[in-house]
Amino acid sequence: MQSTSLEELPEAPLHVCVLAQNALPVVDKRSKSHFGGLETSAWLTAKGLAQFAQCEVTLLVLSARKQKTRQIDKVNVCTCWSPVELIRKSLEGKLQVTPQFPFLHILRWNNSLLWKIPFLAVVRPFKRNPRPPKIVKALTKLPLDAVCLFGVDSVAADAILQLKSSLVKTFLFVQSNASLLKEFASDPSFTDQYGETGKDCQYALKHATHVVTQTAYQQHILKERFGVDSHVHGNPFDLEEWDSRTNDVAHGLIPLQRYMLWIGRPDHFHKRPLKFLELARACPDIDFLMILNHGSVEVREEVEQTCPTNVTIIDHVPYENMPSVFKNCVAFVTTSSQKYEGLPNVILQASATGKPVLGLDYAPEEFVAAKAAVVAGSISALAEEIRRVWNDADYANRIGRNGRDYLSTHGSLSEYSTRIANMLRHTRSTVER
Repeated sequence: MQSTSLEELPEAPLHVCVLAQNALPVVDKRSKSHFGGLETSAWLTAKGLAQFAQCEVTLLVLSARKQKTRQIDKVNVCTCWSPVELIRKSLEGKLQVTPQFPFLHILRWNNSLLWKIPFLAVVRPFKRNPRPPKIVKALTKLPLDAVCLFGVDSVAADAILQLKSSLVKTFLFVQSNASLLKEFASDPSFTDQYGETGKDCQYALKHATHVVTQTAYQQHILKERFGVDSHVHGNPFDLEEWDSRTNDVAHGLIPLQRYMLWIGRPDHFHKRPLKFLELARACPDIDFLMILNHGSVEVREEVEQTCPTNVTIIDHVPYENMPSVFKNCVAFVTTSSQKYEGLPNVILQASATGKPVLGLDYAPEEFVAAKAAVVAGSISALAEEIRRVWNDADYANRIGRNGRDYLSTHGSLSEYSTRIANMLRHTRSTVER
């Protein structure tokens, strides 16, 4: 019998968990909840590692109802039933616990507080439980070699803490510049608009086995502010799947045939939808479509109350219908702030569909350099750019082609997955456990 050397033996499958609490709507059509770029990136990373990198992958998500683990696109989708954590998560940034009566300070009013506060008063507690969340407990019970944690938050910090004495490597995927604020680096007690603290963010960033950033800019500010090195790996994108769904028709979903597109949360500091309304008022003869996810109730009410007649607001679009939404837009408009933004998946989606990306004062530098995105610098200049792409198809198509060409070169899910798998297998811990 011919012997086989150790070098010829196939590499054992890597057991990986991708943890993204709110990613269920991306993989489950029955879930009508909102999702964003973080959830999309988490799912594509899980799917890519399972399909192209010989990994045994589990996607771990929260669910409001009990579900059995099932396999989707070779990924084991494991749901952690935890309605209390989902409710508590929805209250972050809205409530603050105080040591004196009345013990609660409402930071942002929401009508749902009328039932959520009494519910949590029964199941206890309002403040963060000293024990790890249920989803972290579920994580520690899985057979693991590596964990991919999407988002710099308290759950990531808890997961890293619980796994620090094990041989499991933890990889923290930064999903926006908002996770790397100067305030997080300088003040452990600082709390952002989503209820995340400097203490948790510092711990997660400094104690993960390694940190993965989207852009060179994130890599720079992470090193400058926190003294932490990182790998830049961009965002995953499945161009082949996207193309296969572009001709799907979302019947009755969008009441417009041609429009300028905006997608994001209602807030005053990051996505800034009210600036999109300013653009619509400056271009009254052009149709605008806004897909408005969950966020500040006050800002959403302000958006709805001040919305001009040429803006259509859609509350939710299923993941599988996003390609058709982009196909019918003239351009994608972003009013996001660089202080909080990163490399949004919506910009990759626009470029994949051959649509121009028009930014108010920010667009990813890679897309600007490729002439796939235009940064106007002001409302008036961006309104002029909107009118130009609306009326000049050759100009719009030229920018769109640049984006498509860039993504065709840099948007391979198999290549991204191979890079991530190599990092998971071969990166040694650089932190003290």
